Amino acid sequence: QSSWYNLTNLIRPRKSDLKSVTELMAQLGLEHKHQQAAGELSGGQQQRLAVARALHQQAQLLIADEPISALDAPKAQQVMSTLCQHYPSALISLHDIDLALQYGQRIVGIKEGQIALDQAADELSPQDLLEFINSMLPFPSSPRLRTTIIFIGLALLCLALADIEIGSINPGQE
Repeated sequence: QSSWYNLTNLIRPRKSDLKSVTELMAQLGLEHKHQQAAGELSGGQQQRLAVARALHQQAQLLIADEPISALDAPKAQQVMSTLCQHYPSALISLHDIDLALQYGQRIVGIKEGQIALDQAADELSPQDLLEFINSMLPFPSSPRLRTTIIFIGLALLCLALADIEIGSINPGQE
C-alpha cells in the first residue's frame, strides 16, 4: 500500500482496517487491548501485537526472530498455530526445540555463521537436536548451564517453505 494510504489511515483509520486488526488481536488474545499504547503492554502482549501487525500486512513470506520468546507455553502454541495458518512460507528463528520440530518442515542449525545442520523436521527428534547442540559447546558444563547457553547462543531455524527455495531468500540474489 502507498505511503499516502498509510498516512491517511493513521489520521482516520478505515473501518475495514479496524475490523481486520480487531479480529487479529482477538485471535491472539488481545481483544481488550486495542485502545492501549504499545508501551503500556507487557512484553508478551507487545510480542503478540507485533505478530498481529505482521499478519495484517499479509505478506507472502514471514521472516521472524523469536516471535514467541516472551510467551508462556499455551500462548506460544497459539501464536505459532496462527502464524502457520496465515503464512504458507516462513523463516522463523526459534530456540524452543519442541516447537521447532512441531511447526517446522526443515530444521537448520547454524554454527559460527555456517550451516551445520539441515534436515527435515520429521527426521529429527528432540534428542538429536540436543546432541547437535551439545556437540557445539566449547566446554563441558552442567546441564543447567548448557540450557542457558543453548537458548542464548544457538539459533535453530524453523523453515516452512512452500513455493520458494532457500537460495531465493538470500540477500543480493536475483
